[in-house]
Amino acid sequence: MGTDSLGRDIHARLLYGARISIYIVGLVVLVDLRTEHGLTFLMVSHDLGVVGHMCRRIAVMKNGAFVERVDIADMRRGAVQHPYTRHLLDSSVGRIRS
Repeated sequence: MGTDSLGRDIHARLLYGARISIYIVGLVVLVDLRTEHGLTFLMVSHDLGVVGHMCRRIAVMKNGAFVERVDIADMRRGAVQHPYTRHLLDSSVGRIRS
């Protein structure tokens, strides 16, 4: 790897880390606002790791239609019914906090 490409690689990794840090800080701010002001959120995400941290209940949509509604506690136990919910859950294994 040449010096130019090494520099670009380091730069890209630093930018990626900064984006992730900003994303996490944003989520923490949302949780704090929810707690302080009793807010309700509507989150749209394919990342059940984030959803599992931020929400108590989820509704899973596929192709614009609701396919399943589930409490986060049931989702953490793997008690989901629809194959698409299972796919999202399997893609997030290890990222959903208890």
